[in-house]
Amino acid sequence: MSGGALTGVRVLDLSSLYAGPYIATLLGDFGADVIKVEHPRGDDSRRWGLSKGDVPLWWKTISRNKRLIRLDLHDEAERQAARRLAAEWADVVIENFRPGRLERWGMGYEQLAVHNPGLVMVRVTGFGQTGPYRDRPGFGTLAEAFAGFAAITGEPDGPPTLPPFGLADGIAAVTGAFATMVALYWRDAARGGRGQVVDLSLYEPLLSILGPQVTEFAATGVVQRRQGNRSGRTSPRNAYRTADDRWVALSGGTQQVANRILAAVGRPELARDERFSTPAARRANADELDAVVAGWIGRHSQADVLAAFAAAEAPIAPVNDAESLAADPHVRARESLVELPDDDLGTVTMQGLIAKLSATPGRIRHTGRTAVGADTDSVLAELAARPAARPRPWDHLITDADRQTIRRSAFGRRVGIGARPAVVVIDAQNYMVGAPQGSPHDYPSACASAGAAVPAMRTLLKHARSAGVPVFYTQWTVAPDGSDIGVYGRKRDLLSTQGWALEGSEGAEIHPAVAPEPGDVVMVKKKPSGFHGTPLLGLLIDRGIDTVIVVGGATSNCVRATAIDSASYNFRTIVVEDCVFDRIDVSHRIALFDLDRQFADVMSAEEVVAALPVPQGTP
Repeated sequence: MSGGALTGVRVLDLSSLYAGPYIATLLGDFGADVIKVEHPRGDDSRRWGLSKGDVPLWWKTISRNKRLIRLDLHDEAERQAARRLAAEWADVVIENFRPGRLERWGMGYEQLAVHNPGLVMVRVTGFGQTGPYRDRPGFGTLAEAFAGFAAITGEPDGPPTLPPFGLADGIAAVTGAFATMVALYWRDAARGGRGQVVDLSLYEPLLSILGPQVTEFAATGVVQRRQGNRSGRTSPRNAYRTADDRWVALSGGTQQVANRILAAVGRPELARDERFSTPAARRANADELDAVVAGWIGRHSQADVLAAFAAAEAPIAPVNDAESLAADPHVRARESLVELPDDDLGTVTMQGLIAKLSATPGRIRHTGRTAVGADTDSVLAELAARPAARPRPWDHLITDADRQTIRRSAFGRRVGIGARPAVVVIDAQNYMVGAPQGSPHDYPSACASAGAAVPAMRTLLKHARSAGVPVFYTQWTVAPDGSDIGVYGRKRDLLSTQGWALEGSEGAEIHPAVAPEPGDVVMVKKKPSGFHGTPLLGLLIDRGIDTVIVVGGATSNCVRATAIDSASYNFRTIVVEDCVFDRIDVSHRIALFDLDRQFADVMSAEEVVAALPVPQGTP
């Protein structure tokens, strides 16, 4: 899946209606793979707003870029599929059930994180997961009232005014998407290593943008009251009717802007009038200033008003409705609204992407699908094809008492394979793997476990190349004079005098069973890590690689060093358990344990092959 910076991030959307689903929509717009779970009767968002025939229109937007799966989470048998997606597949789970519901279903964060320590769970509720109101039902309307928005909105002599759309839900969704990215950044880029819970109430994001009213009340005792379209912080600020019965809106946020507004309405001399020459004076004489601006605007058409303000470089905007927005050339030029092909309606017009990113712009890959659970069969088949959790060689060493500590240290975290993987083969040379068939040489340095690793490595490389996955070899050799023997000085005689890794010798050659093929890249390294003394890092970045799959030897030295460096450069890092080898079995197992505990995802070759991109040419 391509089309954005979040390609490779997997989101399981268990939420319904607006705030939670819109978080998933925003992540999906920038490349995340989103699986939306909906009840067999269909998600409530399908019944929100107008339909055209039997086609719900808002659903086309809120469920764009999502795969749909039909599951009744009240049924234990069907919960199993959702539980497995959360525990084995997802980076992010979004839910908006009442606090405690998921725990009763065995799907709470603590229950899932035992199996998926990297999981980020976004929990959306009206009043949050804590506090005396945590169990109250909550919706956007309640949040708009509770947060203080309604109290300051409306005419001075009128009732508190609620917005005619999901304002609290929308702001909570944007906030939730931001918080999700903070959690993912800490997990991955900042090497926190594990996921966490995002506790998101509907009222707090809205409260956070309502300005300084709370701070002012705490300091002065003044409570902000309703003022219609005016503002107690500046003047003029209002919506004004034009001569052709249209509307415009403006705000004199600074003295310079206010002066330009006065020039636009033909009264530049008022900028020097003491009633209007300072922000405090303008606020004190807001009625008089408003009358000047409204009087001029009311005598001119909207087009003439906009033209006069443009000439004066004074800020103003038309009050648009859906019809005028759809016809606006700026809106069309920026793709603020887009017209997309749709299987049900032919085309659908909807809001475009919320932000324009220059390097990773994101895209709307498809509109919301109308059929309930349209992708259920394919998602369940994909889930069934995932290898079952397999025992690790060290599992018997871990007691139940260790589980919480292990989870907190992100032990065994499954980072998974992203959209752009590469295989890095470390030191698969004859002196490490063993003499090739027919060779007169014997290499006592060869690793005992290489015999089993080489066939698995050969199979993995075959699948990787057929899938278009780039393969990089890094190998270590010794110059004829031994000048670059570096960290292996203690092995000078074995490695150079006896020719085991001597440049140009048979021992330094890559074993023919896993030899490079045309298109592969071979590099010589100077230290254990494949990143040292080679252009590997630059090549990975240039090719847009997001996952480094490490194979070769030796597990306790060069493989381990390469995997640690890969993780430090923020690549998803996979060490293929049956494609790495070491001279000493206990060193091999200890190194895998340490990598799995801290730095990498230790997977089998079978798991890696199953997760690789579909081979090119496969229907």
